[in-house]
Order: sequence, then C-alpha cells, then structure tokens
Amino acid sequence: MAPCRVVLVALPCSEVVEIDGSLDIFYAANLFLGYPGSCHDGYDVEVVSPATTVRAWAGLRLVADRSYRSIRGPVHTLIVTGIPTPDDARRDPDLLRWLGRIAPRVRRLVGLCTGTFVLAEAGLLAGHRATTHWMYCDDLAARYPERIALQIVIPVEICMKLLYPATKQGLKIAGFFFRRASANSITPMLM
Repeated sequence: MAPCRVVLVALPCSEVVEIDGSLDIFYAANLFLGYPGSCHDGYDVEVVSPATTVRAWAGLRLVADRSYRSIRGPVHTLIVTGIPTPDDARRDPDLLRWLGRIAPRVRRLVGLCTGTFVLAEAGLLAGHRATTHWMYCDDLAARYPERIALQIVIPVEICMKLLYPATKQGLKIAGFFFRRASANSITPMLM
C-alpha cells in the first residue's frame, strides 16, 4: 500500500499555526506509523499555495515551492488552511474554480478554521454540516444559509488561557485520521 497523499493548500494568512501545526502532526504520525507492525504506510504531504510568499515577517518568509495549479493525479486528503477574514474567501476566483474541479476526486476535504469559508465559497459545502472558528460561526450561517453551521462554544475563560483555541480544535481533525489509520494507538501521543 502507498502512503496517503495529502495536499495542504497554504493560503496567505496572518497566523501560520494551521500550516506548521498540520505539518508537525503529519510528521509525527509518519514517525509512529513507521514502527514495525503498523498497518498504514503513512502520509505523503505536499504544500501548495496560490501565492509564493504565504506569510512574511521581518527577516523570515514562509514560501511555498509550488502552486496549487501543479497538482495532478489522485489526492486522498485536501486541507485548506484559514484566511485572515471571511471576506478573503472571495479574493481568488481561480482557486475556487480549482477546488470545484479537484473536490470530486478527493476522499477527504478539510477546511481548517476560516478555511471553511473558502470551501463554502467554492460551493463544496452545500448539503453538508460545517463549522469554523467560533467567532465566525454566525457569519458562516448568514452568508451560506443552505449550509448548517455548528457552533463550538468555548467559554471566554478557556479562550484567554489558550493561544489558539479554535485552531487547536481544527488540528484535532488530523488526530481523527490517525485514529482511523492506526486503531487509536498513536492518537494519545499526538494530541
């Protein structure tokens, strides 16, 4: 069996925790799945983006080596990272059309945090339940009334203690993949 192909669409963002967090989780999963007796061949992760520079700070740039347009062949899991605001979901019509073309051949389609707005804008959530960052759940339901937005309520006291509460919840999606692939043997180590 070949590794599952994962394509991470790294959108220009103000925070990179979804990008680096996802990469770290898949890296750790591959380490654990490499142990003798594993019934899963792990994950082959590719990072693509609509922009060359995904995020820049003074003295440091996060750069994508490839464009999403270069993706060919089957994709097991497609992950779309978050965007700074829900309005940014409409900024790249070419990306939205590409998502619409590739989605039928993807086994798992994931929008992390506000990446859900990009999937909704591409028309990929019709008839499906979805959620997003807790601050934007009402906005998701208002913009796309044909979708059902499930709001995750996180008490303010907890939010103040966690740096990225919604993103951490979104990254737990990766834990779901690993539980299914490894019969729950590695999830406690990753989460």
